[in-house]
Order: sequence, then C-alpha cells, then structure tokens
Amino acid sequence: MLIDCKCVSVLVEECVGQLCEPSLSQSAAEERQEATRAKKTVHLLKILAELTPAQFASPEVFQNLLSLLRHDDSEIVGDTLQILTYTGANIDQTTAGCLQPLLTKLAHSGPPQLARHTIRCIAAVFSEPTPILHRVFKCLLTAMDYEHPHLLTTLSSMEELAETFPVVFQSSHKKVIKEFVVKKLLVVDRAKEEYSEGDPEWCSDDEVSYETQAKVLGLRLLVSWLVGLETDFEHFASPVLRLLDMVLAHDGDLQGDDHISAHDRSRLRLAASCGLLKLAQSSHYHELISQTQFQRLALSIQDTCDEVRDGFVSSLHQGLRSLKLPLAYLSVFALAGVEPRLDTRLRLRQILANNVERRRECVKQHSKAKENLQAILPEYAVSHAIYLISHHPQFSRTNPLSLDTFRDCLWFFLEPLTKGNDNYSFLRKLLETIKQTVDTQDPDAPEASKNIYAVCDLAMGVLTTKLTNIKLGEFPGKVLLPSKLFKPRPKDAPTNTACYLPPDYNCTPTKKLKGENVNASVSVTPKSLQKKGRRVLVKLVERRPRPNQRAQRHLLKQEEGERKLCRRKHG
Repeated sequence: MLIDCKCVSVLVEECVGQLCEPSLSQSAAEERQEATRAKKTVHLLKILAELTPAQFASPEVFQNLLSLLRHDDSEIVGDTLQILTYTGANIDQTTAGCLQPLLTKLAHSGPPQLARHTIRCIAAVFSEPTPILHRVFKCLLTAMDYEHPHLLTTLSSMEELAETFPVVFQSSHKKVIKEFVVKKLLVVDRAKEEYSEGDPEWCSDDEVSYETQAKVLGLRLLVSWLVGLETDFEHFASPVLRLLDMVLAHDGDLQGDDHISAHDRSRLRLAASCGLLKLAQSSHYHELISQTQFQRLALSIQDTCDEVRDGFVSSLHQGLRSLKLPLAYLSVFALAGVEPRLDTRLRLRQILANNVERRRECVKQHSKAKENLQAILPEYAVSHAIYLISHHPQFSRTNPLSLDTFRDCLWFFLEPLTKGNDNYSFLRKLLETIKQTVDTQDPDAPEASKNIYAVCDLAMGVLTTKLTNIKLGEFPGKVLLPSKLFKPRPKDAPTNTACYLPPDYNCTPTKKLKGENVNASVSVTPKSLQKKGRRVLVKLVERRPRPNQRAQRHLLKQEEGERKLCRRKHG
C-alpha cells in the first residue's frame, strides 16, 4: 500500500493548520514559505486521491477538506475540488449535504477556472446529482447577460453541463446557444478601437480582454454542447461547424472590422481550431467536416502565431495518439515543414514518428485493424497529404520557390514513413494510382487535378533522390484511395504518365544543417492572399541556388568588377 488512512489524515490536518491557521509569531516571509509548502502538499494529496481514493474515507479528512474548500486561493480550492471528485464515491451522503451550498455557490459565482471542477465534483459526490444540477442550471440562466459579473463562470459551468449532463442542458439549449452565445456574444464586437498590423500576436492570460475571454468560452460551449448531444447530430452540427470555420477563415475576426486586437484574434483562432479537432474525434461529426473546412483547419499548423501553432499541435497529437482522430489528420504534419523554430521542428518530427510507430504497432497487435488498413496504416495518410498540399493557397506547380517549399514539406512528412525503405513499392503504386484519378471536389477543372499530379511527381522525385537501397518491384496488392478526394478518370482516358513539374526542376530536398537558422527563410502570406484565407507561414527564400543561377550570379559579379575597374581608370 502506498499510503494509509492515518497518513492521509495527518497530511490534510497539517495543510489546514498551515493554510487556515497560520502562527502569529511567524514573519511574512516565513508565512509565505509555509503556504508554498502547504500548496505542494495539497497537490500531492490530489495525486494520492486519484491513486488510492479509499484512504480518504474518514469524517476527519472530509471536514478538513471542507475547510480547504473555503480558502481564498483558487489553486488550493481547485486541487481540493479534484480530491473530492476522486474520493466522492466514499463520502457518506448525509455528510455530503454540507457540501451542496458551497459547491452551488462556486458553480455560479466562483472563479471561472474552477467552474468545470465544481460541476464534476457535484456529479461525483452526490448519488443523485441531477436535481442539484437542475437547480444550478436554473440559477446560471439568470446570469446569461454580457454585463453580468459572473458571466465567465456561468459559461464555464454550462460548458461542463452541456457535455456531461446533456439531459440538464437540453431543457433550455435554444435560449443559451442561439439567443445568447451566437446572437449576443460571438457575432457582436463591442470594442470600438482600431488595431494596426504591428500589434503583438500573443499576450499573457491576464491581458486577454473580457470580451475575448467570453467569446472563447462561448466557442467551447458550442463544441461541448455538440459532443453531449444524443440525437439530431447533423441538424445542429452544420451551423456550428460553419461558424468555427468562419472564425479561421476571417483570421479570428468574424465581423472583419479590425476592432479585435491581434492577440485576441489568436486566442479565437486557437479556440476554433481546437474545437474542430475535438469534434473530429467524434464518429458523429468527423464525416460532417467538409474537405474545405479540413484544409482550412490544417493551416493552423502554419499559423503566424507561435502559441497558436503549439496549442493546435498539442491537441492534434493528443487526438492522434488516442487514435480518436481519423488518419487524414496525420497528413496535417505535411504542412509542418515550414516551422521556423528549430527545436519545435525537431519536436514535431518526433511527434510524427511516434504516431507513425503507434499506428504500425496497432496493426500488428490487433487482428481487426488489418481488416481496415485504409483507416489505420500511416502510409495511407500520404494520399491525404498529397491532396492537402495541392490545395494549399500558395502551391504553384510552375513556381520554383513554391515547389521548393512543398518539396521540403513532403520530405518532412515522408522521412519517418520511409524509415527502413521497405514501403517504397507501396508508395510508388499509391502515387501512380493517384495520377490516374481526378479531383473529386472539382472534377471538371483540369488545373486542380494537374496540381495533384504535380505533387505526386514532386513526392516521387523526393523518394527516388533521398532513399537508398530501394527494393524495386511492383506492389502486389491493391491500393485504396479515399473516394471523397479522388475520382477515377474516364475509362477511355489514356494512362497518365506525363510529368507536371518544370523540365529543369531539381527534386532534391534542401539539406538541413544542425542549428540551421530557419527564421531567415520564413515569411508571411502576402496581402494578395490574405483576403482569400488566413495568414500562414511560408518559405519564400531559396536557400540553395541551382547551377545555372550560380553561373548567372558569377557573371554579374564579373561585370560589377569590370565596371569598378573602369571607374578607377577614368576616375
């Protein structure tokens, strides 16, 4: 046994003594040190409560936890709420009655960051939580006003209620979702200040405006409401998905009137992108997210704000690691090749490699996985990556700089997949098969399909130039392609063997050096594209000139030298 009941009782009692009954003889510095130690002890108790909840089942421990719950430090109260949540099943219902007024108050007027923990605590401690939560919800409805002092807490509590207790929330969902969150909160900009391009793209949490905090919670509430739904998924999901997509499409500024600061827009973009990722993990919604919406969501990994990229990648990795996100979302890492921070770039490469390995292990260990390889095998994500890159707003099959950028992106994605060189024949067959299809989204637009073919040629060039000891030969099996992306060409169409890259283009990816300063080759989407989509990071500076360009530069230097000599002679 890790710890016994007596030990827990002593620890909790000591915390209460240090935090709630400080010694009068202590100096201010000593009091702060003791409070810090007590906070660490409460945090330790939270971990122990999760591991051994039965050891907290005593009236003395409960009474002391009740004292900690009344503390004015939100961090201590938050840890105490989680302790009670973990140990709630062991609390006597008669004793638990003392908690009800305190938890109800925290749910509608406590700090916003504690609201979700409070709702979970009510659900865990009481054997019949639904009547209590109905009363809490009724009280929360009275605070659905932008000017209400506890609006943020109200939205946080409703977010948890909507997801975990939909039977409570659905009774008045129209009043909350449509009439307040959408009409009075998200589509209304109350700030009237004008912001310029030079504003910082991120700020500390305490500098985020009240309006943006409310809007972020509003977006999260919409997502949690959909996750908690039990019926009518498509009917309710479509407008929410469109709204989240609009937040991304308008760079976080739904109204487009420049009344939202850059750092507030970043918060809204992050909330929208993480919300879409959360919905994509549900079998009810991932099919409802259109390919256009997915493509715009994928651009979050190229967002101009570092913190938005980091937050998005964290949510993406969490969803992929749990195998809740569809395989298509693994292809988003194909756009991570433009990450300007070297340490983050290496971390992204490792995350990608870990997800590739996890899916391969899943195929080996579960016989059912072999029946649906197209949904699990990481190599099948290449078809999604090809499509994603070909529809990137800055991809051009005739622009060498654009090709250089996405060539490096392709190698960033393909390198972990091709470790061992044992899947070359499969990938080649996959690329050849894609070239015998047309773009499903726009089958009558030949240019869209030509972009897909060009990316296939680019990927094939990368594979043949970078891989060594290739095992040649035809892949014996059948390669499957996602029908929502690729449609077979007409039966009478000739086999497509043409190359869609410029004749003199070099497919060798840029060699990365240790400690390379990638910041020097990063820019932002030009203004001509900003109206069509989001601002994203792209590489616009070519790092290695081709031989003919070297010769041209050498000639220019010679001519410049000759001009200098002439000036000296006639000087």
